[in-house]
Amino acid sequence: MPAARVRPARAIRALDHTMFDRVGRPTSARFDRSMVGLSSLADHGKLWAAAGAVLVATGHRSAAARGITALSIASLTANLFGKQFFGGSRPLLSRVPRRRRLPRPPTSATFPSGHSASAFAFAVGASLDDPRLAMVFVPMAVAVAYSRLHTGSHWFSDVVGGALLGTAIAAADAALHRRRAAL
Repeated sequence: MPAARVRPARAIRALDHTMFDRVGRPTSARFDRSMVGLSSLADHGKLWAAAGAVLVATGHRSAAARGITALSIASLTANLFGKQFFGGSRPLLSRVPRRRRLPRPPTSATFPSGHSASAFAFAVGASLDDPRLAMVFVPMAVAVAYSRLHTGSHWFSDVVGGALLGTAIAAADAALHRRRAAL
């Protein structure tokens, strides 16, 4: 019975290493710089706060509120609970080309990716309020999540876990909001 428990963990780790090797293939210096920049811009929700401000300025207050609320819950859940409960070590930076590395590599536990959780929470939260926003924010969230792989900050499973967490929190928040509005 214990061997059955180990197999999924081994399969996930094998997938993580396969994806790490695929993402590690050579790319242009310009692309590498853009991924480092995007990943850094998403630190502490800066990118999403700016997106929320643009939404408010363009009359999408409710979408901004849904996105920021979901982001806040997802960020707290990922960083204060998920990382403490699941943990995990980050990929070895020695296997990541220097130009791809973040100026200040993260040192916290790796699962789930807080950047991915926040990105998907904001994107899905705002988009559930106004589906037209999905065309802008979902690709942005995917790009932020990918940037975490590209910079060697996370494993594939960390990013997928964060994306699923952020999506679930945004969906739950939207459902609660609809329920409260119906009362």
